[in-house]
Amino acid sequence: MIIYRNGNILSSNTDILAHQVNCQGVMGGGLAKEIRTWFPWCYFAYKNFCEDKPPYDLLGKVCWTEERCRTTGEGFIFANIFGQLNYGRTPGTKYTSYAALEGGLQEVHKYAKATAYSVSMPHGIGCGLGGGDWKVVSDMIERIFDDEVVCEIWRL
Repeated sequence: MIIYRNGNILSSNTDILAHQVNCQGVMGGGLAKEIRTWFPWCYFAYKNFCEDKPPYDLLGKVCWTEERCRTTGEGFIFANIFGQLNYGRTPGTKYTSYAALEGGLQEVHKYAKATAYSVSMPHGIGCGLGGGDWKVVSDMIERIFDDEVVCEIWRL
């Protein structure tokens, strides 16, 4: 079940916060940068997950970590989905790998279904700095989360 919400995803009450990361160990922009700021252990877990692994081997994988905000005490299980090999800010460049993002989203869905956890993810996941097409990604999300798993899509 997909629910659209307006506001800051970091104020979500879901159990899992899923977002896309690159395979280079850099959380330097967008939501990933916000997560790095407010949930630093999530960044450290992601960075450690990237070490000693060829970047191509990370595509489609998920780095799971649980953390509480250092100021509010609110927390999430973070699903850092390796949906893009590289990163950058070149207009018109597509960094997102749809196959990798889909594989990560399927893993998130499987875990959420097994635990009866709810999921939040940003509107446009993989489409902002990742350069993906929201029509393609939203169709993918609708196909994967077409059951009782609660999936909130947050528009900032």
